[in-house]
Amino acid sequence: MAALLLSACAVPLAPAYEVQRQEFELHFVAAPGRAHLRLVAVYRLRNTGTRPLVSVRAILPDPVVYGRGQLRVFAGSTEIFPEIPGDSSARAIEIPLTPPWAQKQRLDLRLEYELAPPAPGSSAIAVHADSFHITPGGWLPDLRPPGGFLSSGGAPPEKFHLTVIAPATFRVFSAGRQGKTRRAEESATHRFSLGPEDASPFVVAGRFHESRHRFARTDVVFATSAALPEPAARAAAERLALARLALQSAFDRVMESDRPFAVVESPGSLSPAGVAAAGSHAASAAARAPGVPSATSFSGGALLNSAAFAMGVDAGMFLDLAEHEMAHTWFGHALLAGPEAAPLLSEGLAEYATTVIAEGRGGADDHRRQAARMLVWYDTVLREIGAENEPTIESITASSPAEFHPIAYSKGALFFLALEDEFGAAVVRRAIARLVRALRNPPAAQDPARAGLHDLRAALEAESSRTAADFFRAWLLRTGIPESFRSRYSPAASR
Repeated sequence: MAALLLSACAVPLAPAYEVQRQEFELHFVAAPGRAHLRLVAVYRLRNTGTRPLVSVRAILPDPVVYGRGQLRVFAGSTEIFPEIPGDSSARAIEIPLTPPWAQKQRLDLRLEYELAPPAPGSSAIAVHADSFHITPGGWLPDLRPPGGFLSSGGAPPEKFHLTVIAPATFRVFSAGRQGKTRRAEESATHRFSLGPEDASPFVVAGRFHESRHRFARTDVVFATSAALPEPAARAAAERLALARLALQSAFDRVMESDRPFAVVESPGSLSPAGVAAAGSHAASAAARAPGVPSATSFSGGALLNSAAFAMGVDAGMFLDLAEHEMAHTWFGHALLAGPEAAPLLSEGLAEYATTVIAEGRGGADDHRRQAARMLVWYDTVLREIGAENEPTIESITASSPAEFHPIAYSKGALFFLALEDEFGAAVVRRAIARLVRALRNPPAAQDPARAGLHDLRAALEAESSRTAADFFRAWLLRTGIPESFRSRYSPAASR
């Protein structure tokens, strides 16, 4: 068996190719009345398989989410017109190769397309005259294996580059390590190198007033449309720096970074941000409305809309929003959840992390106050949807009706607090750190690992040397809140 495995490493057994080099260029295009982005993806491929290949398959961004259009594909200098396979969605394309791509030969492939969000209020992408953002996700091409048993191909190289071409007056935030910026009269070219330890690719850019502050060995940067009052910016930066320190301490420094935490203003509305943004289901449903504070996150920072900044950066709700998004950067962009675990391991985990931050500010008493607050939110949501309609946490997925998601968010945070009561805070936090380390994905991973509820349970049992079956069953497979927990943390019990 060992000899077979060794030989498999050296001798191709199926159709295959490797990506020897990949480069991405993101251009900001300030067309009158239609600012948009243009993505250019350049690959050098080598056929390493058992036969010539007649096509290359790729998955492109969802046109509904990203407004993807104007696709062009080139092999060398020859333009190719891709086909849409009959067994795939509109995201998949087949790039025919004539003549076939011979074994051991290279292929230079280039894909170009526009990204123009079809509607405002998207957390994934927004393009304005003076700013744009595109958060981690499916905006880059995903090359796929050629098909067939044991076939392989499309996995990105360990290191690659992302280049952003934007107006010279734009400040650019991106994943990776920034190299030298080349400036022309009206534009600037920013080049970033990404490796296995970097975050998934994102870009946030615009004409900003920048305010930088340092507390507790952490830099906090505000990038805003207008200059901030310095006293308010300093007070906000201090709280956010301490929040970051609390997450580092609680979760075993699993996502420690020397990069500044950036808080960036975005015009318009963004996707809802759970209890931190709203505090109830009714408010969450309105979070896309103009003038309602809303937020989203990118790796290493938070995007808050202008309505949020209008409250003042030192306002409690503004900082609650920013801390919620900071929690997402701690887990969400490294730990991808499977569909059945997404509500719990996304918003639920982020909201729990904000209680850890609050505990760092106020001690154990604040932990109790946070639990009581979560119970009030859960009860409010339950009244709105009707107790008879409550789903179990286990049954809620990312595609469930929107009115069910606040149940997962509020009860999800309570679930983690109850875990602390049952297993101990230190054990639970080590288990979460273990989960993130085990399933952290490199940038632009071809088939990223996705965490499930079973992975969380396995990490907890490994840290505690106890079974968690009964606890998970009581909280995730049944409706309601266990009475023992409610009696301990209800507002009446907290007085």
